[in-house]
Amino acid sequence: LQIYMPVGVDIEDITTQESLRRIVLKFLRQEAEYVLPEKLEYWSKRCQLPYRSVKIDTAKSRWGCCSSSKEIKLSCYLLLLPERLIDYVIVHELCHTREMNHGPRFKALLHSFFSDYAAIELAKPKWDRKVSWLKR
Repeated sequence: LQIYMPVGVDIEDITTQESLRRIVLKFLRQEAEYVLPEKLEYWSKRCQLPYRSVKIDTAKSRWGCCSSSKEIKLSCYLLLLPERLIDYVIVHELCHTREMNHGPRFKALLHSFFSDYAAIELAKPKWDRKVSWLKR
């Protein structure tokens, strides 16, 4: 994404910053609508964990969620993460289609796809902080 600004525009101005944030968010959501369902489908087939539907939203407090009816929601902000972490979040939500909690069976299932899941979990807070500027 490249944004061109007219000469003389103060990019530190609060109004300009808000306009830029809206532009970036709109672009991010459009990209997420294209990229994330495709990734979800890929991992669903690979892991043999079917889901009912997917919705892309602008959730700021979570990367994704899965309902008991196997409906998955993914935040468009996922696209700001490294590829490995995006894949991890998607597989995490797909594991919830089989195990709705974070108990031992869930962790074993997740571990079967991501043997380094504990390290990935530790990296998530760092990425939450790195993208917090856009989630305001």
